[in-house]
Amino acid sequence: MNRLKTDQRNKVKKFCQWTQKTEDVAINYLTKSSWNVDVATELYFQNPNMFETQANDKNKIEKFFTTYANDSRDNCGVRKIGPNGVLRLLNDLQLGPMDRRVLLLALKLKAATQCEFTWEEWLAGMTALRVSSANSLRSRLDQLDSELDDDGSKFRELYIFTFSYGKQASQRSLELENALAYWNILFGDRYPVLSKWEDFLRKEHKAAISRDTWNLLLDFLLVVEPDMSNYDDDGAWPVLLDQFVEYTREKPAEDANCPNMY
Repeated sequence: MNRLKTDQRNKVKKFCQWTQKTEDVAINYLTKSSWNVDVATELYFQNPNMFETQANDKNKIEKFFTTYANDSRDNCGVRKIGPNGVLRLLNDLQLGPMDRRVLLLALKLKAATQCEFTWEEWLAGMTALRVSSANSLRSRLDQLDSELDDDGSKFRELYIFTFSYGKQASQRSLELENALAYWNILFGDRYPVLSKWEDFLRKEHKAAISRDTWNLLLDFLLVVEPDMSNYDDDGAWPVLLDQFVEYTREKPAEDANCPNMY
């Protein structure tokens, strides 16, 4: 109360008089209602247990977190679930490390570091997902995963997130092997041309993948035919994709010139 302005303190007292509730309850409802006493009072009578429910949910989420955190903290004292805890979580969720739903979990928790979830990330993510147990989380992830193939914007969000999540914080690019692994997780066998892309990168590129290349590869896969027949050589594609198209167009001729050894 001491931190509130005079007008706000008066509103708290009025709310308490009308509802016979404590100052803490009054502040919660008034804050939720932009400090409009009439709106806050109406909200209270419509849902008198709103903040009690939120408190109970937070307690459940914290218990869920503690199951895997084991009081782990980083160098700054921030509570977190470390790599071992993440592995136990995935085991309880019955998810392998290469499952796309693991990336979805990281996205929904807005995780900043691979194989690690801070308490703040966990609380915000689980609250938004409205889950507080392994079973409910698995069901929610299944639902979110099923939506990816039907909603291009949701898949793009996950795809763009994966680049930042997968690279080292100090680096601007994503290591080649990591990029190849994440493409396999995200796309599976959906685009056969990706096998040619991997072959090209391993033979001709052998270097990290830039954010520009990562982002535009998705557009490339969506609009360019597998035989590259509609590829615009004068378009604003990254140089690496231009080189890949040239490599792909030349390869059939090279294969045709190779003698059959069998």
